[in-house]
Amino acid sequence: MGDRYRYYNEYGQNSGPEPYPLGQDDFLSGLQEEERNPGDSQAAKIALRHAVISDGNFIGSLSGDVFKVYGPYEDILLRWFKSERDITTIIACRDKTQIGFVMLSEPSDMYNLHEVSEILGIAVKPQSQGKGVGGMLLRAIEIKSASLNIKWLFLHTAIDNVSARRLYERTGYTNLEIKKGFYPEGQDAIVMYKAVKRFIE
Repeated sequence: MGDRYRYYNEYGQNSGPEPYPLGQDDFLSGLQEEERNPGDSQAAKIALRHAVISDGNFIGSLSGDVFKVYGPYEDILLRWFKSERDITTIIACRDKTQIGFVMLSEPSDMYNLHEVSEILGIAVKPQSQGKGVGGMLLRAIEIKSASLNIKWLFLHTAIDNVSARRLYERTGYTNLEIKKGFYPEGQDAIVMYKAVKRFIE
């Protein structure tokens, strides 16, 4: 979860993000994969798409389920999603049912770097975890970042969230620093970062 929880109350409620025009999801169609489940010969296709207004309830509910130990993230992530800020959210679906999402901040400057965005949150339904969905979402947001000329991605994750840290490390993220008492419930976070592939020489 991202650093912006410290001032989320400044975000006003509004009608939420507008639907993306036709063609905006084209880059996602090539990332569709079969969910990894060795015991299921009828593995379902995982489709990725940009979020629309009607995804708000899903984003809030899943954030509450997955992040509640760290603070009131059902409210926080939903406020970010509904804000007027330039936030990008991608949804993972199986059989047209939402199973996960990833949310990317507007570009900014951070750690003396320019053209930086932060992964504000990534979550997958518990029954779909460990099947490659999180990796798909991370790949999708990196491709989207490259299209927005973002050069660096940062994220915060709890030090005790070992499975998330392993996923980020496998996908090329590097540890930067520890932030003590970062989350609303007092847990420490580790900051991780990655250069967007398009900009690697």
